[in-house]
Amino acid sequence: MLCIKPGEHGSTFGGNPLAAKVGIASLRVLVEEKLAENAEKLGAIFREELKTFERDHEMVEVVRGKGLLNAIVIKPKTEKPPGMYAWH
Repeated sequence: MLCIKPGEHGSTFGGNPLAAKVGIASLRVLVEEKLAENAEKLGAIFREELKTFERDHEMVEVVRGKGLLNAIVIKPKTEKPPGMYAWH
């Protein structure tokens, strides 16, 4: 039978009453301070600024993201200047 023995598994907020209280407090902060909504609003502003790279640099293929998780996708190779790569 497959069983987890003591010391084989762990989690951030698991295992004791203090950790459970910390987990509840963390969730309360997320809700009360509207962190998800704020991340969505700030992420939209950030992506708009990043999109200037998309317009100004031909090596940038696209700017994308959600909330504050964002990315700039670089084209693997451009023709101007000939043979220019984003990485070597």
